[in-house]
Amino acid sequence: ELEDVKEVTQRLKAELGGDACIVCIVAETEVYDEHTTESTRPLVEKLAKELDKHLGPNAEFRKAKFVMRGISSGPQEVFASHFSDRSFVINLLGPNSDATRWTDKKVGKDDDQTNEIFEMVGDIYITVGGKERVAQVAKKAYERGAVVVPLMPEERGSNTFPQAVLNKPDLALQKDWDLVMDKSAAVAHSAEAAAKVVKQYVLEWPKEPVLEAAENLKKKLIRRENAKMIICILGGRGGLSETSKKLVSNIARELGARAAFDPNLVKLMTADIAGGMAPGMDGLQETFARHCGDGSRVLNLVPVGKSSDYGNGIDITAGTNSEEVKTIFGLLGDVYVTVEGGPEVSQEISGAYKRGAKVVPLIRTGGASGGKFGFPKEVGKKPPFATEEQWRLLGDESVSEEDSAAAVVAILEAIVHASLPEDRGVPASSGCATTESKSEFEVGEEVDVYNAKFKSWTRTRIRNFNPKTGNYDLDAARNVLASDIRKKGGFDDTCFQWDPRPGYIPQDGGKKAEQEANPAWKASTFKVGESVETWSASEGKWIAGNIRKVNTGKGTYDLDHAHGVSSSDIRAKKEAAK
Repeated sequence: ELEDVKEVTQRLKAELGGDACIVCIVAETEVYDEHTTESTRPLVEKLAKELDKHLGPNAEFRKAKFVMRGISSGPQEVFASHFSDRSFVINLLGPNSDATRWTDKKVGKDDDQTNEIFEMVGDIYITVGGKERVAQVAKKAYERGAVVVPLMPEERGSNTFPQAVLNKPDLALQKDWDLVMDKSAAVAHSAEAAAKVVKQYVLEWPKEPVLEAAENLKKKLIRRENAKMIICILGGRGGLSETSKKLVSNIARELGARAAFDPNLVKLMTADIAGGMAPGMDGLQETFARHCGDGSRVLNLVPVGKSSDYGNGIDITAGTNSEEVKTIFGLLGDVYVTVEGGPEVSQEISGAYKRGAKVVPLIRTGGASGGKFGFPKEVGKKPPFATEEQWRLLGDESVSEEDSAAAVVAILEAIVHASLPEDRGVPASSGCATTESKSEFEVGEEVDVYNAKFKSWTRTRIRNFNPKTGNYDLDAARNVLASDIRKKGGFDDTCFQWDPRPGYIPQDGGKKAEQEANPAWKASTFKVGESVETWSASEGKWIAGNIRKVNTGKGTYDLDHAHGVSSSDIRAKKEAAK
């Protein structure tokens, strides 16, 4: 029975352990062929032993499964035979392949589909030397967001590796990556460094699911930024035409200046769905951000660990690659303005439109926005929130770019006025606050403040009210939105007492508050063997560990579960217990 490859891959991932980090070993079939050297066997042996030690059945962190494709007499068999528990090493086979002495898993309708599943199932790919086939797997894995650790990429055939694959991944330490890439380094050092890179990613596993990331970011924007509406600017991956550049620049300037688009209520968002633009190519996102006032109204959505480098706007992060960013971006907006675009833009808008988002297509720019590539036909029809003349200006190429841009802004202004209630303290006629707000709480009153990071309420006290902004200063935080405060309720498992010390609300688990309350924090020193706790940003909590090494002169420490940890992210256990 023929099945969708993605569905088979997802089912396979679930069978391998659901939240397990899947590490794929990619190599050619022979240990000593023309594309490898005599150092391959000891390198693979040492790599297997290091990964077995750190991530195998006897390790503290057992979140990884190791997958290979058709184990034969080559490096894959060498790797598998040096792992202490064969159940941790899975051998993918085609439907007609003979069983092996390893833990076999037959998937796919034929060998080609099995290969395709292998290219999609891994979260991390370790490549060893290899010809074009190895480089092809690495390239496909990297493009969909997997981490690639290329051992011995300098060997013949490595010129097919894309340069980006050879760049250091975000979580890898530079010293480890240098050893991975250095062909003159001792085999033991290269293998140990590669294992450390893999371990660092496995320790951060599982990744936040894309849908959950989008939901959490939306809640964060609503609660922390008081975003009542998110307007997204969407276009294709390539550079803009000259006409489109003028249109986007004019729209950005108007949105950056109009009072109706109050940054305290309306957020304008761009997203890096292209994974960065080529040098000299002007993309929609950067063009919009650079021309939108002082940037206070613009949020640039980029993958975790990346920056937009637009020089304007505020970067926010979600997702691990451009594909995940694209998905998240399609789930955030209340309104989408589209410019040009191809099939991907049509797909994004189809999903956004189905969930109720409003769409303003700049029809004259062509591509998806002009109705091509399966762009929803309903979106091309004039909606109730636009006049006939405004809609005509979106598609008329004979009018000036300024007139078309003005029509887009007028339509967006109408959407804002119709969607946001007039009694929100910002009259629809002006879009900016004209009267002072009245306080809902008394100075000195005990209240609960919402902690978006942990989705919980914290007990604190009102210290000051600013009638101009309507915000509050609390024992726990300053300039807090009224929407994040409630009357004191009963204590339950979602409400915690605030220990009133200097510092900010514990979005970071109280780490910053502890630091500001204890000036000696940064001067703290820890000794090898000392039991401590380290802050994990991914898990939002402190994790117990032991100091293994002091990196003198760097102010960092290596622990048994992490390396290069800043002293500001470490506390002694006795501090944690207080």
